[in-house]
Amino acid sequence: MASATSTGFINRIKAEGRRGFTLIELVLSISIASILLLMVFSFSTLVVNFNRSVNDYGQAQTIAKMYLQVIEDELRFAKYLNIESSLPDTLSGELRYLYQDGGRIMRQLPGSGAASIISGEGFAEYSFAVGFEPVNEKVVGVSLAVSKEGETLYTINSNIFVNNLISNTITGEQQGVCVSYNLSHVPVSAITVTSPGSTIDSLGQTMQMSALVYPEDADNKGVAWSVDKPECASISQDGVLTPLKNGTVVVTATALDGSGVSGTKQIIIRNQEITITSLKVVGTSEGKYSVKVGQKITIYTSITPDNATNKQLEWSLDNYELASIDSNGVLTAGYVGKTSVIITVRTTDGSGLSDTVEISIKQ
Repeated sequence: MASATSTGFINRIKAEGRRGFTLIELVLSISIASILLLMVFSFSTLVVNFNRSVNDYGQAQTIAKMYLQVIEDELRFAKYLNIESSLPDTLSGELRYLYQDGGRIMRQLPGSGAASIISGEGFAEYSFAVGFEPVNEKVVGVSLAVSKEGETLYTINSNIFVNNLISNTITGEQQGVCVSYNLSHVPVSAITVTSPGSTIDSLGQTMQMSALVYPEDADNKGVAWSVDKPECASISQDGVLTPLKNGTVVVTATALDGSGVSGTKQIIIRNQEITITSLKVVGTSEGKYSVKVGQKITIYTSITPDNATNKQLEWSLDNYELASIDSNGVLTAGYVGKTSVIITVRTTDGSGLSDTVEISIKQ
Protein backbone atom coordinates (compact mmCIF):
# COMPACT_ATOMS: atom_id res chain seq x y z
CA MET A 1 0.00 0.00 0.00
CA ALA A 2 2.80 2.39 0.97
CA SER A 3 4.61 1.49 -2.18
CA ALA A 4 1.60 2.32 -4.28
CA THR A 5 1.21 5.65 -2.50
CA SER A 6 4.86 6.59 -3.06
CA THR A 7 4.66 5.62 -6.68
CA GLY A 8 1.57 7.76 -7.14
CA PHE A 9 3.25 10.75 -5.54
CA ILE A 10 6.27 10.42 -7.80
CA ASN A 11 4.11 10.04 -10.86
CA ARG A 12 2.14 13.15 -9.86
CA ILE A 13 5.36 15.16 -9.64
CA LYS A 14 6.46 13.95 -13.04
CA ALA A 15 3.09 14.83 -14.48
CA GLU A 16 3.01 18.30 -12.94
CA GLY A 17 6.73 19.13 -13.73
CA ARG A 18 8.85 21.84 -12.06
CA ARG A 19 7.28 25.28 -11.67
CA GLY A 20 10.10 27.95 -11.34
CA PHE A 21 12.97 28.19 -8.83
CA THR A 22 12.93 27.49 -5.17
CA LEU A 23 13.58 30.46 -2.89
CA ILE A 24 17.17 29.36 -2.25
CA GLU A 25 17.86 28.93 -5.96
CA LEU A 26 16.39 32.37 -6.71
CA VAL A 27 18.54 34.07 -4.06
CA LEU A 28 21.67 32.31 -5.34
CA SER A 29 20.93 33.31 -8.96
CA ILE A 30 20.42 36.98 -8.04
CA SER A 31 23.63 37.00 -5.97
CA ILE A 32 25.71 35.50 -8.78
CA ALA A 33 24.28 37.97 -11.32
CA SER A 34 25.01 40.90 -8.99
CA ILE A 35 28.60 39.76 -8.49
CA LEU A 36 29.12 39.43 -12.25
CA LEU A 37 27.67 42.90 -12.90
CA LEU A 38 29.85 44.38 -10.15
CA MET A 39 32.95 42.74 -11.66
CA VAL A 40 32.14 44.11 -15.12
CA PHE A 41 31.48 47.61 -13.73
CA SER A 42 34.65 47.56 -11.62
CA PHE A 43 36.75 46.44 -14.59
CA SER A 44 35.27 49.17 -16.82
CA THR A 45 35.88 51.80 -14.14
CA LEU A 46 39.45 50.56 -13.69
CA VAL A 47 40.11 50.81 -17.43
CA VAL A 48 38.61 54.34 -17.64
CA ASN A 49 40.54 55.54 -14.59
CA PHE A 50 43.75 53.97 -15.88
CA ASN A 51 43.40 55.64 -19.28
CA ARG A 52 42.53 58.97 -17.68
CA SER A 53 45.49 58.75 -15.32
CA VAL A 54 47.86 57.98 -18.18
CA ASN A 55 46.53 60.88 -20.25
CA ASP A 56 46.54 63.26 -17.29
CA TYR A 57 50.08 62.28 -16.36
CA GLY A 58 51.37 63.02 -19.85
CA GLN A 59 49.56 66.37 -19.94
CA ALA A 60 50.76 67.26 -16.44
CA GLN A 61 54.36 66.48 -17.39
CA THR A 62 54.15 68.71 -20.47
CA ILE A 63 52.55 71.57 -18.52
CA ALA A 64 55.08 71.33 -15.67
CA LYS A 65 58.05 71.55 -18.03
CA MET A 66 56.49 74.52 -19.82
CA TYR A 67 55.86 76.40 -16.56
CA LEU A 68 59.33 75.61 -15.25
CA GLN A 69 60.91 76.93 -18.45
CA VAL A 70 59.09 80.25 -18.02
CA ILE A 71 60.26 80.48 -14.40
CA GLU A 72 63.85 79.71 -15.41
CA ASP A 73 63.80 82.28 -18.21
CA GLU A 74 62.55 84.87 -15.73
CA LEU A 75 64.85 84.29 -12.75
CA ARG A 76 68.15 83.65 -14.52
CA PHE A 77 68.50 87.38 -15.30
CA ALA A 78 67.90 88.52 -11.71
CA LYS A 79 70.48 90.82 -10.13
CA TYR A 80 68.67 90.67 -6.78
CA LEU A 81 66.54 87.77 -5.49
CA ASN A 82 64.81 87.38 -2.14
CA ILE A 83 62.84 84.29 -1.12
CA GLU A 84 59.59 85.11 0.69
CA SER A 85 57.39 82.74 2.70
CA SER A 86 54.35 84.36 1.07
CA LEU A 87 53.43 87.40 -1.00
CA PRO A 88 54.13 90.50 1.13
CA ASP A 89 51.21 92.72 2.11
CA THR A 90 53.05 95.74 0.73
CA LEU A 91 54.76 95.38 -2.64
CA SER A 92 57.76 97.37 -3.77
CA GLY A 93 57.19 99.47 -6.86
CA GLU A 94 60.65 98.57 -8.13
CA LEU A 95 60.55 94.78 -7.83
CA ARG A 96 58.97 91.91 -9.68
CA TYR A 97 57.18 89.11 -7.82
CA LEU A 98 56.71 85.47 -8.74
CA TYR A 99 54.45 83.58 -6.36
CA GLN A 100 51.82 80.93 -5.75
CA ASP A 101 48.25 82.12 -5.29
CA GLY A 102 45.96 79.22 -4.48
CA GLY A 103 46.53 76.79 -7.31
CA ARG A 104 47.92 79.42 -9.71
CA ILE A 105 51.45 80.68 -10.33
CA MET A 106 51.38 84.45 -10.74
CA ARG A 107 53.77 87.18 -11.80
CA GLN A 108 53.47 90.83 -10.85
CA LEU A 109 55.49 93.50 -12.60
CA PRO A 110 56.20 97.01 -11.33
CA GLY A 111 53.29 99.32 -12.08
CA SER A 112 50.93 96.59 -13.27
CA GLY A 113 48.56 93.98 -11.88
CA ALA A 114 49.22 90.32 -11.31
CA ALA A 115 48.75 87.79 -14.10
CA SER A 116 49.43 84.12 -14.67
CA ILE A 117 52.99 83.45 -15.82
CA ILE A 118 51.50 81.86 -18.94
CA SER A 119 48.81 84.02 -20.54
CA GLY A 120 45.72 82.30 -21.92
CA GLU A 121 46.93 79.05 -20.37
CA GLY A 122 43.72 77.02 -20.71
CA PHE A 123 44.66 74.60 -17.91
CA ALA A 124 41.86 75.45 -15.48
CA GLU A 125 41.39 71.82 -14.42
CA TYR A 126 44.96 71.66 -13.10
CA SER A 127 46.38 73.32 -9.99
CA PHE A 128 50.00 74.16 -9.30
CA ALA A 129 52.26 74.38 -6.26
CA VAL A 130 55.65 76.07 -6.43
CA GLY A 131 58.42 76.29 -3.89
CA PHE A 132 61.74 78.15 -3.78
CA GLU A 133 64.83 77.49 -1.66
CA PRO A 134 68.48 78.58 -1.81
CA VAL A 135 70.96 75.93 -2.99
CA ASN A 136 73.95 78.23 -2.61
CA GLU A 137 74.70 81.93 -3.00
CA LYS A 138 74.07 81.92 -6.76
CA VAL A 139 71.61 79.05 -7.29
CA VAL A 140 67.94 78.87 -6.35
CA GLY A 141 66.10 75.55 -6.28
CA VAL A 142 62.59 75.43 -7.71
CA SER A 143 60.07 72.65 -7.16
CA LEU A 144 56.84 72.51 -9.14
CA ALA A 145 53.91 70.13 -8.64
CA VAL A 146 50.91 69.72 -10.93
CA SER A 147 47.65 68.34 -9.49
CA LYS A 148 44.18 67.50 -10.70
CA GLU A 149 41.14 66.87 -8.54
CA GLY A 150 43.35 66.88 -5.45
CA GLU A 151 45.79 64.28 -6.80
CA THR A 152 49.40 65.23 -7.50
CA LEU A 153 50.20 63.93 -10.98
CA TYR A 154 53.71 65.19 -11.60
CA THR A 155 56.49 66.93 -9.67
CA ILE A 156 59.62 68.44 -11.17
CA ASN A 157 62.65 70.10 -9.56
CA SER A 158 65.33 72.32 -11.04
CA ASN A 159 68.28 74.39 -9.90
CA ILE A 160 68.47 77.80 -11.56
CA PHE A 161 71.81 79.57 -11.77
CA VAL A 162 71.11 83.25 -11.32
CA ASN A 163 73.91 84.51 -13.53
CA ASN A 164 73.64 88.21 -12.66
CA LEU A 165 74.05 87.80 -8.89
CA ILE A 166 77.58 89.17 -8.73
CA SER A 167 77.67 91.48 -5.73
CA ASN A 168 74.45 90.26 -4.13
CA THR A 169 73.44 86.79 -3.00
CA ILE A 170 70.13 85.00 -2.59
CA THR A 171 68.51 86.29 0.59
CA GLY A 172 65.40 85.74 2.68
CA GLU A 173 63.68 82.56 3.81
CA GLN A 174 65.14 79.08 3.49
CA GLN A 175 61.89 78.03 1.85
CA GLY A 176 59.01 79.96 0.38
CA VAL A 177 56.32 80.21 -2.27
CA CYS A 178 57.27 83.71 -3.45
CA VAL A 179 60.38 85.42 -4.75
CA SER A 180 60.92 89.15 -5.16
CA TYR A 181 63.58 90.24 -7.62
CA ASN A 182 64.67 92.79 -10.17
CA LEU A 183 66.40 92.21 -13.46
CA SER A 184 69.65 93.50 -14.85
CA HIS A 185 68.37 92.58 -18.29
CA VAL A 186 64.72 92.07 -19.19
CA PRO A 187 64.67 89.73 -22.20
CA VAL A 188 61.86 89.31 -24.68
CA SER A 189 59.73 86.33 -23.67
CA ALA A 190 57.12 86.29 -26.45
CA ILE A 191 56.20 88.02 -29.72
CA THR A 192 52.77 88.13 -31.33
CA VAL A 193 52.63 89.21 -34.99
CA THR A 194 49.49 91.11 -35.98
CA SER A 195 48.12 92.70 -39.14
CA PRO A 196 44.88 94.33 -40.36
CA GLY A 197 43.96 91.05 -42.07
CA SER A 198 45.34 87.74 -43.23
CA THR A 199 44.81 88.16 -46.99
CA ILE A 200 46.10 90.57 -49.64
CA ASP A 201 43.50 90.56 -52.42
CA SER A 202 44.29 93.61 -54.54
CA LEU A 203 47.06 94.13 -57.05
CA GLY A 204 49.78 96.34 -55.57
CA GLN A 205 48.21 96.36 -52.10
CA THR A 206 50.67 96.39 -49.19
CA MET A 207 50.08 95.36 -45.60
CA GLN A 208 51.53 96.84 -42.42
CA MET A 209 52.66 94.10 -40.04
CA SER A 210 53.06 94.80 -36.33
CA ALA A 211 54.80 92.97 -33.49
CA LEU A 212 53.54 92.92 -29.91
CA VAL A 213 56.62 92.27 -27.77
CA TYR A 214 56.39 90.86 -24.23
CA PRO A 215 57.02 91.65 -21.48
CA GLU A 216 56.17 95.30 -21.70
CA ASP A 217 59.34 96.28 -19.86
CA ALA A 218 61.69 94.29 -22.10
CA ASP A 219 64.94 96.19 -22.53
CA ASN A 220 65.08 95.85 -26.32
CA LYS A 221 61.73 95.48 -28.06
CA GLY A 222 63.13 95.79 -31.58
CA VAL A 223 62.44 93.06 -34.12
CA ALA A 224 63.80 91.96 -37.49
CA TRP A 225 61.25 91.13 -40.18
CA SER A 226 61.50 88.32 -42.73
CA VAL A 227 59.34 86.19 -45.03
CA ASP A 228 59.82 82.52 -45.87
CA LYS A 229 59.12 82.96 -49.62
CA PRO A 230 60.90 86.06 -50.96
CA GLU A 231 59.70 85.21 -54.47
CA CYS A 232 56.11 85.83 -53.32
CA ALA A 233 56.59 88.91 -51.12
CA SER A 234 59.14 91.24 -49.60
CA ILE A 235 59.03 92.99 -46.24
CA SER A 236 60.79 96.12 -45.06
CA GLN A 237 62.33 96.44 -41.61
CA ASP A 238 59.41 98.72 -40.81
CA GLY A 239 57.12 95.73 -41.28
CA VAL A 240 55.57 96.74 -44.63
CA LEU A 241 54.72 93.58 -46.60
CA THR A 242 54.74 93.99 -50.40
CA PRO A 243 53.29 91.18 -52.54
CA LEU A 244 55.16 90.02 -55.64
CA LYS A 245 53.10 87.06 -56.81
CA ASN A 246 50.26 84.84 -55.68
CA GLY A 247 51.00 82.43 -52.86
CA THR A 248 51.08 81.98 -49.09
CA VAL A 249 53.89 83.44 -47.01
CA VAL A 250 54.83 83.20 -43.35
CA VAL A 251 55.93 86.53 -41.89
CA THR A 252 58.36 86.27 -38.96
CA ALA A 253 59.36 88.90 -36.40
CA THR A 254 62.53 87.95 -34.50
CA ALA A 255 63.66 89.72 -31.33
CA LEU A 256 66.85 91.76 -31.66
CA ASP A 257 67.87 91.29 -28.02
CA GLY A 258 69.54 87.94 -28.65
CA SER A 259 66.85 85.95 -26.86
CA GLY A 260 66.00 84.07 -30.05
CA VAL A 261 62.28 84.63 -29.49
CA SER A 262 60.13 85.07 -32.58
CA GLY A 263 56.52 85.26 -33.67
CA THR A 264 54.90 84.39 -36.98
CA LYS A 265 51.76 84.99 -39.01
CA GLN A 266 50.59 83.48 -42.28
CA ILE A 267 49.43 85.81 -45.06
CA ILE A 268 47.63 84.67 -48.23
CA ILE A 269 48.41 86.66 -51.40
CA ARG A 270 45.95 86.63 -54.28
CA ASN A 271 45.13 88.53 -57.50
CA GLN A 272 48.71 89.68 -58.06
CA GLU A 273 49.04 88.34 -61.61
CA ILE A 274 49.41 91.11 -64.24
CA THR A 275 47.97 89.65 -67.43
CA ILE A 276 49.00 90.53 -70.99
CA THR A 277 46.63 92.94 -72.71
CA SER A 278 48.28 93.04 -76.15
CA LEU A 279 50.45 90.61 -78.15
CA LYS A 280 51.79 91.48 -81.61
CA VAL A 281 54.39 90.07 -84.01
CA VAL A 282 56.59 93.06 -84.82
CA GLY A 283 59.44 91.73 -86.99
CA THR A 284 62.19 89.19 -87.48
CA SER A 285 65.90 88.92 -86.92
CA GLU A 286 66.44 89.21 -90.70
CA GLY A 287 64.35 92.33 -91.10
CA LYS A 288 62.05 90.53 -93.51
CA TYR A 289 59.46 87.76 -93.45
CA SER A 290 61.33 85.23 -95.56
CA VAL A 291 64.04 82.68 -94.97
CA LYS A 292 66.13 80.39 -97.16
CA VAL A 293 65.94 76.61 -96.95
CA GLY A 294 68.02 75.29 -94.05
CA GLN A 295 68.44 78.68 -92.38
CA LYS A 296 67.02 80.10 -89.13
CA ILE A 297 65.02 83.22 -88.41
CA THR A 298 63.82 84.61 -85.05
CA ILE A 299 60.32 86.06 -84.76
CA TYR A 300 60.03 89.15 -82.56
CA THR A 301 56.94 90.07 -80.54
CA SER A 302 55.69 93.02 -78.52
CA ILE A 303 53.91 92.45 -75.18
CA THR A 304 51.84 94.98 -73.26
CA PRO A 305 52.14 95.79 -70.42
CA ASP A 306 55.84 95.50 -69.99
CA ASN A 307 55.48 94.34 -66.36
CA ALA A 308 53.16 91.45 -67.18
CA THR A 309 53.67 88.63 -64.69
CA ASN A 310 53.85 85.76 -67.17
CA LYS A 311 55.46 86.57 -70.51
CA GLN A 312 55.93 82.96 -71.53
CA LEU A 313 54.67 82.37 -75.09
CA GLU A 314 53.65 79.29 -77.00
CA TRP A 315 54.72 78.90 -80.65
CA SER A 316 53.19 76.65 -83.32
CA LEU A 317 53.20 76.07 -87.12
CA ASP A 318 50.47 75.15 -89.54
CA ASN A 319 52.77 72.62 -91.26
CA TYR A 320 55.64 70.94 -89.43
CA GLU A 321 56.78 69.18 -92.60
CA LEU A 322 58.03 72.49 -93.94
CA ALA A 323 59.77 73.92 -90.87
CA SER A 324 60.17 73.73 -87.10
CA ILE A 325 59.99 76.37 -84.37
CA ASP A 326 61.25 76.32 -80.79
CA SER A 327 59.94 77.90 -77.56
CA ASN A 328 61.93 81.08 -78.22
CA GLY A 329 60.31 81.75 -81.60
CA VAL A 330 63.29 80.58 -83.68
CA LEU A 331 62.11 79.12 -87.00
CA THR A 332 64.26 76.62 -88.92
CA ALA A 333 63.24 76.28 -92.58
CA GLY A 334 62.96 72.82 -94.14
CA TYR A 335 64.29 71.62 -97.46
CA VAL A 336 61.33 72.49 -99.61
CA GLY A 337 61.53 75.77 -101.43
CA LYS A 338 59.03 78.24 -102.87
CA THR A 339 56.41 77.84 -100.14
CA SER A 340 55.45 79.45 -96.83
CA VAL A 341 54.37 78.56 -93.30
CA ILE A 342 52.04 80.34 -90.90
CA ILE A 343 53.37 80.85 -87.39
CA THR A 344 50.98 81.33 -84.47
CA VAL A 345 52.13 82.75 -81.14
CA ARG A 346 49.90 82.55 -78.02
CA THR A 347 50.03 83.81 -74.46
CA THR A 348 50.10 81.27 -71.61
CA ASP A 349 48.87 83.54 -68.80
CA GLY A 350 45.19 82.87 -69.41
CA SER A 351 44.56 86.07 -71.36
CA GLY A 352 43.85 84.07 -74.53
CA LEU A 353 45.71 86.45 -76.86
CA SER A 354 47.46 85.35 -80.06
CA ASP A 355 48.91 86.66 -83.32
CA THR A 356 50.04 85.09 -86.60
CA VAL A 357 52.65 85.79 -89.25
CA GLU A 358 53.45 84.17 -92.60
CA ILE A 359 57.08 83.36 -93.41
CA SER A 360 58.14 82.50 -96.96
CA ILE A 361 60.67 79.72 -97.50
CA LYS A 362 62.92 80.20 -100.52
CA GLN A 363 65.61 78.20 -102.29
